[in-house]
Formats: sequence, C-alpha cells, structure tokens
Amino acid sequence: MAQVSVIIPTLRDESQIEVLDALERQTLQDFEVLIQTEKNASKARNVGVSSASSEKLIFLDDDSEPAKTHLEVADKTLEHHSLVAGRIISNKDGVLGDLSDHYDHGNKGKYVDMATGCNMAIHRKVFDTIGGFDENLAWGHEESDLVKRAKQNGYDVWYEPNMVVDHQYVDSIPDFFRKKWTFGREAIYYHRKHDYRFADRLRKCIPLAPGSGSISEFIIQSLAKGVWGSAQIYELLFGDIPDHQQAKDSRTCLPRGLDSRHSVSP
Repeated sequence: MAQVSVIIPTLRDESQIEVLDALERQTLQDFEVLIQTEKNASKARNVGVSSASSEKLIFLDDDSEPAKTHLEVADKTLEHHSLVAGRIISNKDGVLGDLSDHYDHGNKGKYVDMATGCNMAIHRKVFDTIGGFDENLAWGHEESDLVKRAKQNGYDVWYEPNMVVDHQYVDSIPDFFRKKWTFGREAIYYHRKHDYRFADRLRKCIPLAPGSGSISEFIIQSLAKGVWGSAQIYELLFGDIPDHQQAKDSRTCLPRGLDSRHSVSP
C-alpha cells in the first residue's frame, strides 16, 4: 500500500501531463499516481479514489507544479487534520498572474471553509463518510460542496501554506471568461442544494469595489461577475437542473472502475 495516493483528472495525453515531472522530484518517495480521463472532474476524482490504495488522498490538476516537499507536507498535515487546503501561487506576471493570485491565501496556517481541487488532501474515511464529490457538479463548486459537507459532518478544514503548488488559473482572458460562465451555470445547482438565499446569490453577481489590484484586473473581474450571473440566468431559463431532492440523493454515489492507473516509483 502506498503512503499517499495522488489523483489527477485530465483530458490530456500522458506525455502532456505537466505535473508528473514535478512528482518525480518529491522528497516523499512512497506514493502512487492515478490518472483519470473522465470528462466530469468530480467523477474522475471519485473513480480515482475507488482504486487508490492509501488512506491519504491528494488531489492535483494536470498542470499543477507542486513544490518538491508537497507530498511530504500533505502526508504530515493529514496526521492532524481531516481535510487540507494547500497554497496556490502563480509565477506569471501581469493580469493573468493577478487573476490567479486570488487563490493564494497567505503564509499562515488557519482553519478555513474552502479548498481548491488543484491542491487539496483528505482522509479516505472522511471522503467516504461524506459521499465523495457530487457528480452533478462536473466542474465548478464541486470542492466548495465537498468542504461544506465535510464541515457539516464535524470535520475540520485546514489551510496549510507549506503545501504549495504553482498553478495558473487561466491561460488567457477568454479562458477566464469561459471558466466564469461554467462556474455560473454550476452555481444554480450548488445554491439550490445548500439553500442559499436569493440575496446571497445576487451579491455574487455584483461587481466588487476596486481593491488593491490593478485597474485592468478590476475591470476584468467586474465583467466576469456579469458573465457569471448571465450564465445563471441562462441555466435557470434553459438548463436541465436537478431538483434539491436529487441533489441530496446524489451525495453517496461513489462509482467503481478505473480508466487508467499509473504508479510512480521515483
């Protein structure tokens, strides 16, 4: 049995999976990698977990670049916490780097209510108890949903700044808006499932006041809020959205079977 299992959802060929190079340089040697090719990111992660051999599960994206101590830090942190959210940095300059930096929550450890799928870790027992990722959320809000259910079941979520990955959230401005549109569509199901008030939903669609970032970043973020909200309206009018009871029923679905499994033995 591997000390930790690393699960990576991807639609790329193995030769294009950038994270594998960084994993070969890890200080922790005893780990396995499960590469999942399902188009639904939540399903891909669930399928990976079903075939993982370790009780400690680590989720990375195919284009994440974990620091060389990443797996070691994740392994040690899971000795004390149920679910771990890692630090996400971006070495890109300019607006694209600024947009990615919103996922960097600082250099101090703390209890949080968020995590991101490109850098998170969880105990298998916790994952199984809360039902894994909700596959109705194919991409967008699936981590928030998992974290919310973990906390509802009494598990802690810890932000560990030393569990670091370099990950650029977007490749271009059009890519940023495409992701915001997808997030907006997924938000309808997520909000219905967790009974968010209408006022809370509306607030997410209103542009933020200028902060410490650049003017160009503020303009892009403000436009993105509009795209996010427009996607919700479109999905409400034309989308096929599962009702609240279906959302509850889906929580215990952990599919079996594995498209591909790759073990790494540095």
